[in-house]
Amino acid sequence: DEIGRFEQLARDLRGVPGTLGVHLRRDGTHLEICVHHAPGRDAAALVEEVRPRALAAGRRFKHKTWFVRGMDCPQCGYVIAHVLRRMPGVLSADVAYAAERLRLEYDADVLREAAVESTVRTMGYELEVPEKGHACSMHSHGPGGLAPTWELPLTVTAAGALAAGFALPWAGVGDPWPNVAFAVALFASGVYPGRGALNAVRAGRVDIEALMVLAAIGAGLMGAWFEGAFLLFLFSLGHTLEHRAMDRARHAVEALGKLRPETARLRRGEDVVEVRVTEVRRGDLVVVRPGDRIPLDGVVKTGQSHVDQAPVTGESVPVPKSVGDEVFSGTLNTDGVREVE
Repeated sequence: DEIGRFEQLARDLRGVPGTLGVHLRRDGTHLEICVHHAPGRDAAALVEEVRPRALAAGRRFKHKTWFVRGMDCPQCGYVIAHVLRRMPGVLSADVAYAAERLRLEYDADVLREAAVESTVRTMGYELEVPEKGHACSMHSHGPGGLAPTWELPLTVTAAGALAAGFALPWAGVGDPWPNVAFAVALFASGVYPGRGALNAVRAGRVDIEALMVLAAIGAGLMGAWFEGAFLLFLFSLGHTLEHRAMDRARHAVEALGKLRPETARLRRGEDVVEVRVTEVRRGDLVVVRPGDRIPLDGVVKTGQSHVDQAPVTGESVPVPKSVGDEVFSGTLNTDGVREVE
């Protein structure tokens, strides 16, 4: 894209004699670097001068993606990105909380990946390199994703302590034990918000977690232990339910991925050969028979039939598809033979 690594390359290319401007073109089938040059500048010579500079930029300026383990709220991602952007050699840093993923562009001559991992580790999080072919965190860590391991147990503990604090007076147990139970609830539900608030303050930021923790501490100092504990409990409960919803969404996406066939039938002249879907290239013609699942996204070139798209789009009835229509991987061809590009 236009930021990070390309900015460094564009800055270098603008120093080439006769170059008027450099930008990315997106109107083709793939991204292209467009170099505008002065009239009379030999284009072939310019290409020969640009190519080694581009290769050198590719070797020096790198990008990498990690899974981030241990985030419990979107503010965690903002703080991680804020800290990394201040490191020497970092070109861009973006953390996607929902995907639990860090994407970093950096100058390999200035920064080492180990330094990035060490910096994030000091903040209480772990970086994990995705396995080849695994774009989702749940592949490596089962149904729990990368959410904090103790998040749910601590939230349940806080709920139990709150309930105990209410029940003790009814059982004839007076002060200070109800407040002790509320203090336990405050501590249990405040572990992860407290860590997030500490990281934010250390990074020079004040976010919602810092304000929540400050309010809870103030309530405790004023003797309002229940109010402070209940505030942090609701906050932690919200994050726990959010992680559960995110994990269910990941499972749904994973289920869609399993619908895709492992093989495809390709048209090779008059013959039809069966190959793995990883061997299919852009422009190949895939033959789809009645009852087959469409192996890859594509455009119908021949044939007309109906496609059951319910797993992808939720439509309850098969949709008619004819030449020129798009079809989606994992959907079911209900009738007729078609060829998909």
